[in-house]
Amino acid sequence: MSILIDTTVASASTAGGFTTFNFTVPVANNQNRMLVVGLGGEVASLPYVSASSITYAGQSLSKIGSIAAGDAANAYDVTELWYLIAPPVGSNILSTTFNTVQPRGAVIGAISLYGVKQAPPDVIGSSSRLGVNSATAYSSSITTTTPNSLVVDVISHAQSTNIFQPTASRIEAYDLTATGAIRVAGGYGIVSQSGTTEVSWSYNTTLTGGQPIIHIYAAFAPYSRPSNIVRNIDNTQNILFSDDFNRANGSIGSNYQVASGSAIMQIISNQVYTTLTDSLQVNCVSTGSILFPADQESQITVAVSNNSDIIGPAVRVNPANATCYAIFLDTNIAGNRRIIRINGSTSTTIGSVILTAVSGDIWSLRAVGNRISAYRNGVLVDSVIDNTYSSGQPGLFYSRGNTGGSRIDNFIARSVTNTFRWSSTGNRGRIIGRAT
Repeated sequence: MSILIDTTVASASTAGGFTTFNFTVPVANNQNRMLVVGLGGEVASLPYVSASSITYAGQSLSKIGSIAAGDAANAYDVTELWYLIAPPVGSNILSTTFNTVQPRGAVIGAISLYGVKQAPPDVIGSSSRLGVNSATAYSSSITTTTPNSLVVDVISHAQSTNIFQPTASRIEAYDLTATGAIRVAGGYGIVSQSGTTEVSWSYNTTLTGGQPIIHIYAAFAPYSRPSNIVRNIDNTQNILFSDDFNRANGSIGSNYQVASGSAIMQIISNQVYTTLTDSLQVNCVSTGSILFPADQESQITVAVSNNSDIIGPAVRVNPANATCYAIFLDTNIAGNRRIIRINGSTSTTIGSVILTAVSGDIWSLRAVGNRISAYRNGVLVDSVIDNTYSSGQPGLFYSRGNTGGSRIDNFIARSVTNTFRWSSTGNRGRIIGRAT
């Protein structure tokens, strides 16, 4: 699982002599969230300024670290990093309160992350330099301990017109100057392998005199589940319905029910697709064939995966209301390729992990209580909490945005906990048992 960026926001002071600094930061409803805040402040004489507290929506952030440097002929600057685990969702006020020293200028930036280990950063570090130097670049080394860590950093100097630019595959989140005072930039970048890496910035003008340049950085580990939960996907226990689609081309048949606004899916060459374009198509096991309990699982084999032809298993389908949970899959690696919640013609992304399909994959979606979990080839890849839909039928999902090239095969529907009462076979999907 990779750490992803939700949003970046920054603000700079336009005048000095203040003790609080407020602005709004939006945080989306993603799993395993983290808010990382960088700060740069400047005073003309000692003592140094620093933040005594930072809150978001009234919740206190924790300080990662602080570094200060400067001299009397130029300025005294400070740079800090703070963080908040699982920040509240919504557009809320980020409020910074400074110590008794009032800065003549300050810049504060916020980066909202998700998919982050819900813990303090693994590694932190800082460095600074004073004096005349012909270089127009600055670099610090950090040794990460976890693959795919995200390194977040803040850099500042006392030359307000000197523009920063990140190097070495890093992304700039903000680069602002407080009026006539400090310039502050923040950035981030994924480090794919653990070990020592350089966190580097360039700037367009050499610093003069004793002007300070200050750098602070921290490495955050990606979220990792306690164990890689594996299911035996060949286990036939609790299978209530299965269909290999090995029959003549045409409608998938009478053991399926069409969600309102959808059309019946079609069989072609013993696989399933849809002929309708640009719409959310959901078919489920008919309630007249077998009624499933709320805790259920839908499994498909991705026979063919085609760009922009979205397929996936669905659970808790209510055909009358056209509501369900589904997995949104094709060959793309994109932000909306996740577990989704469908309501009529609208889909909402609720998953925290980007998913991508390869032909031959077996994908399952399981609903147990309010937990919705996605499995790829028997391995848990994402799991979220959602209380919207509590019952329904397992089924199939298709959203054709291209040629209809993606194909579904070998649909299996399970009861997660169930007893068996009878068995029968139909020619439009095999009914194995009925829930009691």
